[in-house]
Amino acid sequence: MSKSITIIYCVTANSDEAKNIAHTLIRERLAACVNILPPITSIYEWDERICEENEVAFICKTESDRTTEVMERIKSLHSYKVPCIMEFAPSFCQKDFANWIHGQVKR
Repeated sequence: MSKSITIIYCVTANSDEAKNIAHTLIRERLAACVNILPPITSIYEWDERICEENEVAFICKTESDRTTEVMERIKSLHSYKVPCIMEFAPSFCQKDFANWIHGQVKR
């Protein structure tokens, strides 16, 4: 298979923001599927203080040659000044599922 699959992980402020981004990515055929995870607790340092926030993460399945476009689209819809948007390349993707992703992500 010439195209590979990639996973994009992102953290958002809340469920509504995650759903808005997910619906946009699916509607625009940038992603085949977005899984929104249950609320998470994030602990991090920002502006020299320790923060603890409830957030919502999601994972997005797409083609690796669409990664830059997907990440830019997420960033354009995101409320954070510095959003967490990361790419992971799976070492394996079941063939039928990979074919489904390729069929869903169209230009």
